[in-house]
Amino acid sequence: MKKFLMLMLSLALCVPALANEPLIIREQGVFSAGGTVTEPLPGEFNVAENWLDFSRAGNTAHVDHANVFYQIPDGESKTPMVFLHGYGQSRTGWQYTPDRREGWSDIFLRKGHGVFLVDQPRRGAAGSTPNTGNYDVVVAGSALSAVLSEVQRMTGKKAIYVTHSQGGRVGWQTDTDNMAAIVAIEPGFAPEIGSETYKKFVAAKIPMIFYFGDYIENGPGDIKSTAFWKSVLDQCRDFARHYSEDGGDATVIYLPDEGMTGNSHFMFQELNNAQIADHIEKWLEAKGL
Repeated sequence: MKKFLMLMLSLALCVPALANEPLIIREQGVFSAGGTVTEPLPGEFNVAENWLDFSRAGNTAHVDHANVFYQIPDGESKTPMVFLHGYGQSRTGWQYTPDRREGWSDIFLRKGHGVFLVDQPRRGAAGSTPNTGNYDVVVAGSALSAVLSEVQRMTGKKAIYVTHSQGGRVGWQTDTDNMAAIVAIEPGFAPEIGSETYKKFVAAKIPMIFYFGDYIENGPGDIKSTAFWKSVLDQCRDFARHYSEDGGDATVIYLPDEGMTGNSHFMFQELNNAQIADHIEKWLEAKGL
């Protein structure tokens, strides 16, 4: 009996360690995609002075690109995932939590997905400061289309496109050619039913799943954002119904209905972020991804 209890204790002590087993990464790196080259500044480029010529005469710059940090796990066989942040954020939000637990990038790596973490144009590592230009959904959509194209070239697979908040707007602007599915984390809206954007996704038959956290249907009525997010949730549910009726495949998940409560707009950093990731993974597996 004593040996049995000691064995059970040793197994119990091993459980936390399993969650932090070393990640074996087959390949990782950084690349940029999309963007444009500016017109040369007036004047002739001075070869002798080159970077010491502070007039920058004749110089060009590559701008409005996306910057991507990626990791592919050893033995990776599942569909790659592209993660796009929301307003005022950068890719670091997917990498860890404020209390230093694993973020979704590591969690999904452990599940066998290659992860591609994007800084959208003019943000984070895709600019010389945290925010180097105004938000332009067309510029961002073009850059993310290039990102998905590059992921397809690198992996031979279309990507699961995970968007958050304002990044959802960019998601609807992105080309569907290299997109396997969309996981939209509290996007600001879904495409208008019958619009060209709506028709684009219906034609491509992109499966979608929307996730909403707490404090929406059960949120305080005297806070303006409660009404805003309630309207977004209702609009996404209406979108999902029409999209499915028109031959698409869309699901809206309200986490309290799934027994997961207390989640903010940043559910991927909450105490139950791994539980939510498991929910997403089950949906992906059901779609063969």
